[in-house]
Amino acid sequence: LTGTKELPPTWLEISSLFASMAAVDAADPAMRERDEFEQRVRLFSEFLHNNRDDWEKRIDTNLANNCFRIPLDLSELRKLEAGVDQKLLQAPVKYLLPFEEALLAFLGETNQKAVKQLKQPLKLDITGAFGRNHVTPRGVTAQTIGNMLCVEGIVTKCGVMQPKLLQSMHVHKTIDDNYCES
Repeated sequence: LTGTKELPPTWLEISSLFASMAAVDAADPAMRERDEFEQRVRLFSEFLHNNRDDWEKRIDTNLANNCFRIPLDLSELRKLEAGVDQKLLQAPVKYLLPFEEALLAFLGETNQKAVKQLKQPLKLDITGAFGRNHVTPRGVTAQTIGNMLCVEGIVTKCGVMQPKLLQSMHVHKTIDDNYCES
């Protein structure tokens, strides 16, 4: 049979192909999230290794002062990749956790003894220009939930019977006591 042509796929074949692709995507959202997490860990790990001397000094200085919050300016993230600083402000859980994991791995590579002596996990102290995310207590609205905020001000009166704020962490510039109110 020479000269026979291959027929184009029917609509039924095409729709079943798309359905199977959608099933694969729906079945693996956890796997996709894990891959994105590991990709961010690699990105932040490269960032730490590219500025190795600065980060080693910064971590060692803070650990020597018994501080477990390592300062990070948003402008440093802007140098890493355009838009990462804004993504951090919009979805802090997606970016802080991989950065802190990369930070701990970096410390493990550079100073294994310090990792064993850690009393608390290392955390990041984000500073810099928060833009719209720099608000007063009155500026905390439903639209800002889930975003990283810099809240400055004093609460003088509360009118709601059930508290909206479940935990408040107070950070002093001179003392790293991690005082928490629940």
